[in-house]
Amino acid sequence: MFSLSSGLTNMLLEEVKTDHELTLNQIVLKTVLQDKKEQKDFALLDLSALDINKPKPPAPETGTIVVEPYSFASVLSEFQSKTLLSFKEVVHALCNVRSECSKVLELQLLVTEFKSSLSLTEFKRIQTDTVKYVVQTLKRNWIDGIRIGISTQLDGLKNELDLEVNDKKKFEESPLPVLLRQVRYVMEQSLRVLVEESASTYTNFIAELTDMDIEVLATDSVKITHKNKEEHLRERDPFFLVELKFEDGMFVYTTSPADFEREPVELFIEALVAVSDIPRADSYILKKLFLGRLMCLYSIGPEEEAMVTRIEFMKQRLQGVCSPLTEYLRLYDQYLEFLNMDLSEYVRSHEEKGLSLQEDKDEVRRLNDEKARIYESIPPSIRIGIFQVDCQGVKQQLQTKFDLLVRMILSLIAQK
Repeated sequence: MFSLSSGLTNMLLEEVKTDHELTLNQIVLKTVLQDKKEQKDFALLDLSALDINKPKPPAPETGTIVVEPYSFASVLSEFQSKTLLSFKEVVHALCNVRSECSKVLELQLLVTEFKSSLSLTEFKRIQTDTVKYVVQTLKRNWIDGIRIGISTQLDGLKNELDLEVNDKKKFEESPLPVLLRQVRYVMEQSLRVLVEESASTYTNFIAELTDMDIEVLATDSVKITHKNKEEHLRERDPFFLVELKFEDGMFVYTTSPADFEREPVELFIEALVAVSDIPRADSYILKKLFLGRLMCLYSIGPEEEAMVTRIEFMKQRLQGVCSPLTEYLRLYDQYLEFLNMDLSEYVRSHEEKGLSLQEDKDEVRRLNDEKARIYESIPPSIRIGIFQVDCQGVKQQLQTKFDLLVRMILSLIAQK
């Protein structure tokens, strides 16, 4: 015995009720149509298709559906004439192809694990070298491995699958195009998985790296709020190293914030483009047959919707962590006037004022106090989100110029 749920019971009851109502409606309609007095009410209706006197077909003994005769032997024979899987050598060859493709899935287009902080130049070099290595592996090792895996297995099938065929018509009439199509499908699927997994890993790497809020408070104070709750991500060292410099009359970074925004995304796009010209294995397997221009495997390009979404996401995240870097740079504008000042002109102007000895001493004291304030307010280095900014050079440059100016004024005092 079994029990039905209330929902199923209600559904069955509703079905019985509907069937009962339709049956009653049919009985009433037939009764009315058989009465000649009532037929005039239906004179305007087209009831030609309704034959109430037509006998119903007998009900089937079972609920089965009649199936047309099926010849398994003929279908099997046709299948075997078209498939290559009836040859064990072909099965082994395709297994070799999948084995080589499995090695491809172990690769990564871009590096996402780093042991220490590095400059953008080093980051770019590592990623570029990795992409070159992967592309070289795909174009050489992968295709060569597939060629060897197929040719070693099909040597005994020269009558059915002759890899040394040099006539295009014979090639097209043979089962070889089917085999090469299967090989291409497996290779393209493997390449697609490689690109998708590499893209996902790299996007997650950027997402974890930039998952923070940054607030610049002063030259020696930056507030960083990590959104990720995982301890190993919160305690990670700054990723990029950059130096603050005074150059050509202005403060700049050795690498501009715009480069930090642009380069990681451009490296991602370049990696996608680099794997778009991996050739098919056809011309390498059939060395004696000219198949026309070299065709490439289909891969995922940067213009595909999924990749466009990833690119826009990374741009937005990188912009969020690079903006505070620009904001921090503006805090040093207060020192531009002093660093661009001509000390000789300043001392000459000071001398022309004819100040007293005490006023000269007060000026020296003011300069020393300003030097001490700068020494305290500018740190040797500071972390701004994913960046570790080296400020030591600018700090030393300011202190050196203050020391020189003080010595020049002391020299004036000694002459009085």
